[in-house]
Amino acid sequence: MRKEDEFMQRTKIGISAGLLGAGIYFTGLFSGYLIPIILTFYVLWFEENGWLRRTAVKAVSVMIFFSMITLFVNLFPDFLGIISSFVGTFGVEFYYSSVNSLFDSIVKLIDLMRNILILILGFKAFGQSTIYIPVIDNLLSKYMQ
Repeated sequence: MRKEDEFMQRTKIGISAGLLGAGIYFTGLFSGYLIPIILTFYVLWFEENGWLRRTAVKAVSVMIFFSMITLFVNLFPDFLGIISSFVGTFGVEFYYSSVNSLFDSIVKLIDLMRNILILILGFKAFGQSTIYIPVIDNLLSKYMQ
């Protein structure tokens, strides 16, 4: 198969594989989890293009990866909130707003990095290429055929 033919591979719904892959990334950026997961299930059940299947799973994996990072970063302010509530029952004031602001800034930076990465991956998907992300791509190589 020629390189040009690979880029023009059509899905069963009639659009190019690159367009569907980019669409999955972009819906993840703009709509949350539901639509990308539905599209990924569609790709895994009905499409045979290996690149498209891997891209669909990678899109959802990138979203989950960044959500997990945000979750772990937010554990520290949550823990401080628990301590503040606990010592507050004894009449002791515990202020942690500056620490909370720091972690809020970190979460916003993580969200910015996620948005930029998904935008880049989405635009690369139009040409059926990708960016190697070691953690995610190694897991995909291990668990996908």
